[in-house]
Amino acid sequence: MSTAVLKYPASNLRKKTAPVEKIGEEIFQLIDKLIEIMLQEDGVGLAANQIGSEYRIFVMNAAPSEEQPEPVAFINPVVLNKEGEVVDEEGCLSFPELYLRIARPEKVRVYAKSLYNEGFVLDLTGILARAAMHELDHLDGVLFIDHAADTEKEKVEKYVEDIAEKAQDSQRLMKILLFGSTDFSLPIAQCVHEGFEILGVVISKPRPRGRGLRTSLPRVAQWAKNAGLNVYMPDDPNSDDFIKTLSQMEPDIFVLSAYGHILSRRLLQVARSGGINIHPSLLPRYRGAAPIQRAIMDGEDKTGITIFFMDEKIDHGDMLAQQEIPIEKDDTFGSLADKLANLGAGMIIAVLRAAESGNCPTTKQQSAKASYAPKLKKEELVIDWQREAVKIHNQIRALSPRPGARTCFRKKELMITRAELGDRKLPPGLLAVEDKKLYVGAGNRSLVLREVKPEGRKVISALDFINGYRIEKGEVLR
Repeated sequence: MSTAVLKYPASNLRKKTAPVEKIGEEIFQLIDKLIEIMLQEDGVGLAANQIGSEYRIFVMNAAPSEEQPEPVAFINPVVLNKEGEVVDEEGCLSFPELYLRIARPEKVRVYAKSLYNEGFVLDLTGILARAAMHELDHLDGVLFIDHAADTEKEKVEKYVEDIAEKAQDSQRLMKILLFGSTDFSLPIAQCVHEGFEILGVVISKPRPRGRGLRTSLPRVAQWAKNAGLNVYMPDDPNSDDFIKTLSQMEPDIFVLSAYGHILSRRLLQVARSGGINIHPSLLPRYRGAAPIQRAIMDGEDKTGITIFFMDEKIDHGDMLAQQEIPIEKDDTFGSLADKLANLGAGMIIAVLRAAESGNCPTTKQQSAKASYAPKLKKEELVIDWQREAVKIHNQIRALSPRPGARTCFRKKELMITRAELGDRKLPPGLLAVEDKKLYVGAGNRSLVLREVKPEGRKVISALDFINGYRIEKGEVLR
């Protein structure tokens, strides 16, 4: 389901919708989304298939009576009666800037089900009758251009031809430059490469790491080189020299995912269609550098991918697509990042195809609902065993497999990479071995450690840690 109105010639607009069999949470959420989008677009009505849903539902933004001043939802609507005929100008959110004089009934009587699964009948006149018939047509896969009078058919033909020409131009010219520096970027780059021309991949310049201070290319850069693509590693992507280099390529669009730098307005203007970002959160929530980790730390039960047009502000631009997934109780940063990367890879193809066709609807972010996900601080990696067990468990999941939640055992650093909530009541930090399980006390209950990484060693199971370090009664993690 789209977060914006589908534009002609999107195939969903010609699909006949199916009756709603059961009114429940899925339908409630769909109607909320329909009303939200309709109000944002300043529309009079909106049908479910205009945002990609298959259900026979439409909403209207005009008050049919003083008793019902709010937007109305029509579930499984049926026309019972029509009277008279009026010809007047009509538009459609799926056909921007196209207005036609259309003949519609002057009065209609409509039966539908409400959100409470109760039948109701409304007698509608004027603009309400026109809006209802327009949306009912949508639900049957009929568009208002199908009703165009002979005198307006030339206008319709020109509109359709213009859209087709824009689609051909986009398909012929689409050249993409990828920006991405982490494993999250790899499946996205691979998917884009299968269907589009990639001019190159831009990564953050690798920093020396480890005892030997060696630099190594991220996996996405290694893949790009193997695929015969140019890899760029500018010290500053917003520098005059790099902007000049990219300008000579004449890119049509930038695709960014986990790149690590903010692109300036000057750089974004290099691409003909600007830049789009694949962000792993349900924007406007969790704007910033660490959205996956912060969502897990906060105990969220859902997250997702938002694809949006970039501007000079952080994660602020108009949204092109958004899709939600659950955060499972055992998800870690690593597992959730993989899920979101694969989700983003699938979503970006549809967005780029829409850009090719010139049919790329957007939805503004509701900045009043924004929250932020700043970069992790070193002190946030250290476990405070006085905290609630659930919060510590979320911290461990959010930091696994990297950078790792840390504690101290026998005066050396110990990373906790996997744990689960325990049923023992122990003092904070106290270790206890029972039935080959390693418990550690927290503020209100305990955790069972499953995997740990002793300082200077690889990750090992808690059982190997018990056997190898011979945990003594009374030992604590600090």
